[in-house]
Amino acid sequence: MTISSARKKSAPTLRSRFLGAWWGLFIGDAIGLPTDGYFNIELLKRDYGLIHSYRRLKEPHPNSDMTRVQFRPTGELDNIVHHRQELWQTPGTHYHHGLEPGDITLPAVLAKLLAEVLWESGGEYAHERYVECYLALMRDPQGHRDTYIASAHRKFFRNLGQGVPLARCGETDSHIAGLLEVAPLLLVYCGIIPQVGRVVRQQIGLLRPNGSLAYCADLLGELLFLLGEGFSLEDAIYQKLGHLRHPFLAYPYHRWIAHQDDVTVATQHLGQGPLADDAIPLVFYLALKYADDFEKALEMNAMLGGDACHRGALIGMLLGAQNGCEGIPDYLPKGLKNFATLDRLGDQMWDMWHHNRETR
Repeated sequence: MTISSARKKSAPTLRSRFLGAWWGLFIGDAIGLPTDGYFNIELLKRDYGLIHSYRRLKEPHPNSDMTRVQFRPTGELDNIVHHRQELWQTPGTHYHHGLEPGDITLPAVLAKLLAEVLWESGGEYAHERYVECYLALMRDPQGHRDTYIASAHRKFFRNLGQGVPLARCGETDSHIAGLLEVAPLLLVYCGIIPQVGRVVRQQIGLLRPNGSLAYCADLLGELLFLLGEGFSLEDAIYQKLGHLRHPFLAYPYHRWIAHQDDVTVATQHLGQGPLADDAIPLVFYLALKYADDFEKALEMNAMLGGDACHRGALIGMLLGAQNGCEGIPDYLPKGLKNFATLDRLGDQMWDMWHHNRETR
């Protein structure tokens, strides 16, 4: 289903909200691509000016610390490096070197992979099949084109190469990339399948067995469900959930929106980093501030650098779910490199959600 066909109704339907969240994940990731890893806002502005839509990466990346990545495969079991070793050791290499405007990062690729496995499995969560596909994708030199491979993946494959049982190969970090990687489960199962929490925890636990991150996934799932039901993000947070449900909802977002600028909030009150304690509150701040302007929210997020891609993906999901496809300019989904595949998968995801609701 294309964005244009979803626009025919004057108000977002449930289907439009569902597909808005789906597209928002990938659009937010892609818009954040060039400024990902910038922690100096002045250098970001020097290199990119104001972000608008998808931009070509510039190198050298002034805040890149890729040279600190130490990973040399010991054999075929843990060889996920392929052509990247030299790039990792070259100062100034952009984290996403080689990706073009409209491309998506590895966590978004893995979200796409999970959606494909769900469809292949008839809408049922097939953990072993996903693991099989994940291992194959990471070991294939052409499996993905992203240059940066996060520490959770490197740790997983290092442990696997050393003979650690697969179930104990993960790393207990709370990197929000893990939320992107389970997003298809949140979309297809939340509000329908009672055991969604267990399924999401199993998926997150493969790479990041972290209770805090799983708790964040629960919160994100609740919000997506409420947005799909027609609530605004404002009402979902303050009327339906509230700060007693999660400490991330207790931050003074309204006061910051009224009295602070985005850079101050990101650099002095919260943080630009990828861990949930920093990233999730900044996601909520930006999504609340720019709630009615999907495109501006993602562009302003990119202007803050840090973990711009994955933070942007979560903002995109929330505002896509609130505003539906009507709130997403046509050129954004169509500008994604793999638009046709994502368009087909979005329809399949909706079919799975609808089937699950009708049969459970």
